[in-house]
Amino acid sequence: MLSQKNRLRKNKEIEKVFKKGKEFKEGQLKLKAVKNDLEFCRFCFVVSQKVSKKANIRNRLKRQAREAVRKKVAFLETAGTDNL
Repeated sequence: MLSQKNRLRKNKEIEKVFKKGKEFKEGQLKLKAVKNDLEFCRFCFVVSQKVSKKANIRNRLKRQAREAVRKKVAFLETAGTDNL
């Protein structure tokens, strides 16, 4: 499971990413990123109802995405955000 320190929790934080984030797209996947002043990366996963009306399917996709990021978080933190 992705650690609590690496998760965006508050609506204000998530809204900031949606409004000010730089967007990257590849097929059906969209990524938004914003620099932060912390020593670690933080993430939030949102799956639209356009993907599926069933919450259990959307939640499964979010769990899979969090697990994939958890495995790579050390690499992401050392790579930095110089390109943003």
